[in-house]
Amino acid sequence: MAENYLTPGDMATLFKLSKAQWARLRSEGGGPPFIKLGTGRGGSIRYRESAVLEWLAAREMASTSSPAAEIRGRDLAEVAIP
Repeated sequence: MAENYLTPGDMATLFKLSKAQWARLRSEGGGPPFIKLGTGRGGSIRYRESAVLEWLAAREMASTSSPAAEIRGRDLAEVAIP
């Protein structure tokens, strides 16, 4: 079965977060894994749909009092989206 890939624009539309917010998450290491096609600032970004779903599942909480998830060794509060 073929893997689906999402662009930053797709992510912005699906999750109601701007492309700039996704860029910040990529820069800070708080977002889902991504693929960069090409080099430099002109490289295209893609997210594997399965990786995005895994990233979301890892952040699922039962209540607002659940302890913050660790993201690659960093506290979720450090990379929270405003």
